Amino acid sequence: MTSRWIAAQQKLPQANVEDNSNGEDVVGRTPSFRCAEKKVFGCEHYKRNCKLLAACCGKLFTCRFCHDNVSDHSMDRKATSEMMCMNCLTIQPVGPICTTPSCNGLSMAKYYCNICKFFDDERYKF
Repeated sequence: MTSRWIAAQQKLPQANVEDNSNGEDVVGRTPSFRCAEKKVFGCEHYKRNCKLLAACCGKLFTCRFCHDNVSDHSMDRKATSEMMCMNCLTIQPVGPICTTPSCNGLSMAKYYCNICKFFDDERYKF
């Protein structure tokens, strides 16, 4: 059982901090799973393949609700200018796809709004 666990861990991105241009560590540089068993990225609120770099505190969160649940302030997602692909852990400008060549244009979610910086694979259920 241990060997299967080690093999599974080796297939996942392992970094949890990144040195950014200011030399500061970026907290949260790990993938988050909506369903860890099935390796579905996201959080309890949204299914998505990215985390947002909160402009207010410089930490990575899967969504503004996840940020607000553990912070003493609120996240303005419209102020977000960078995201992290949870597949390759690359921090990059916010957009609908990962720009890292190894991700081959991986979509961050089925629905994306550039104004709201909103990503979701399970868009509104009316």
